[in-house]
Amino acid sequence: MKRVLIVHGDDLGLSKAINDGILQAHRHGILTSTSIMAGGIAFKHALQLRRSATNLDLGVHLSLVGEAPSILPAKQIPSLVDAEGHFHPHAMDFIKVYLRRAIDLNEVRREWTAQITRILDAGISPSHLDSHQHLHALPALRRIAEELARRFDIPAIRFPCERPCPYMLRRPDKLPRLAQLLVLNALWHLNKEPALIHADHFIGFFLGGQLDSGRLHSLLADLPEHGSSELMCHPGYPDPHSPQAHWGYQHEAELKALADPATLDAVKHLNIELINYWNLVKAGGKI
Repeated sequence: MKRVLIVHGDDLGLSKAINDGILQAHRHGILTSTSIMAGGIAFKHALQLRRSATNLDLGVHLSLVGEAPSILPAKQIPSLVDAEGHFHPHAMDFIKVYLRRAIDLNEVRREWTAQITRILDAGISPSHLDSHQHLHALPALRRIAEELARRFDIPAIRFPCERPCPYMLRRPDKLPRLAQLLVLNALWHLNKEPALIHADHFIGFFLGGQLDSGRLHSLLADLPEHGSSELMCHPGYPDPHSPQAHWGYQHEAELKALADPATLDAVKHLNIELINYWNLVKAGGKI
């Protein structure tokens, strides 16, 4: 049985170290797809790098939280920013405001429209939409994301639902992450199945930023035997000055795992077909 897998690197454009890591994992490893942050401080650097990797599938990494600045002036999106005019630090901060119904959805629509437009204006034809910290799983935001995908002829969207597995219960230190996974799945299923093309399975949320070679090989061996899967990862190079250091992500370990010759051998041995989102689109979502 051939298993079909998209290997996706998040956060292109967030920093030069992450950009370089994603390109390295694509050129010398199993990474097939990425998504770019229009507001990332290394957005232009990412565009320059991609000119030498035209086969790298590229989507839009919609952002409303974290260090990435907004495209629009803060005064145009007051419900999306803090007193200093920055996006809320984390998804949980955003969700607290969202649950108070203090997020102006029209501001979300305008900001995301500006992000997509900036990417289109750079000459990119995105294959898919996803979002930083999976905020497009929130029901109202998911509707906006799907609306914008149709408006801008972006054919696919990330389906961020990772199945709970027994190994997750063997990690007491990760129980809060498991709880977040269950909440994310529940939020996504509040709406009906998306009309947009998407992978059938999603992997990588539970081990986000912690995907060393051993864990990667275990996930590859346990891929679903039916349908397509997307594996989210975060490769990169060390950056002692990174404002994302508090995430605790092991970017370099993920890069080494993705580009490890043993990983390439495992993919071949397990009869895994590596694809990207455009391959999925061309197949009508069914591979």
